[in-house]
Amino acid sequence: MKLSFSGSKMGYTKYEKSVLIGMFLSKFDKEGLHSLGFKGFIEAYNVLGYALDVKPFTLRGYRDEFDTIYPNPRKGWNMREVRKNRKELVDLHEHLSLEEFVELINSFLTDKNQDLLLPEKAPKGEAFSKRLITGKSAENYFENNFHLEGIFAEMKLENTTMLGCGYDFKLTSPETFFAVEVKGLSGKNGNISLTKREHEVAELLKEAYILFIVKNFQEKPFHAVIPNPAFSDQIKFSKVEKRVIQYSFVASV
Repeated sequence: MKLSFSGSKMGYTKYEKSVLIGMFLSKFDKEGLHSLGFKGFIEAYNVLGYALDVKPFTLRGYRDEFDTIYPNPRKGWNMREVRKNRKELVDLHEHLSLEEFVELINSFLTDKNQDLLLPEKAPKGEAFSKRLITGKSAENYFENNFHLEGIFAEMKLENTTMLGCGYDFKLTSPETFFAVEVKGLSGKNGNISLTKREHEVAELLKEAYILFIVKNFQEKPFHAVIPNPAFSDQIKFSKVEKRVIQYSFVASV
């Protein structure tokens, strides 16, 4: 399924993606919410908003606007009609089933080098929402808020998420640099993990390696900063061994 409303070679614009997510949450309500792995609407606004790099309240506004169209317990903006340009988006996508709409939203938020993560295909324990929280949503939160931390003030930011170097961002100044690994949690507490590569780099860089944990997407996100996580008193990592079974297919020719 390939759709493009804007006609742009890049596909949907950020505005169109935001509007369509609002439409999805209004039309499919709690069923749609749960199909994406969210426990509540606030969590959905936060996670999807940060993933798209728009204000979470914006997504709620679009949902409320479409509540005048779709039957649900909310009244929505019953004193105002849906704007024409947004109604055009609705009409173009009205035929999509829940599963097709979920696939579309996945395509908005999944990198091209990753497989679409549909609910029925998701590995056990790995929901769409969790993937965003530990990925794009937490990373975009960091990019928007890192400058609020005094130790990062006036530093230059470089995104290294696609370089496989053991951390997500590099912050530099004429005097020093920090390697920052970003993690995300739905609640105020939970478990995080470092890959073998991340832990090795943390051990190597020591104080120059920073763990930046974004917490509480289900209510109001905030963050914690942990320097030197491999040797910190604030956090203790335990080594977990995983064995993976791989299959190959052989044929006689």
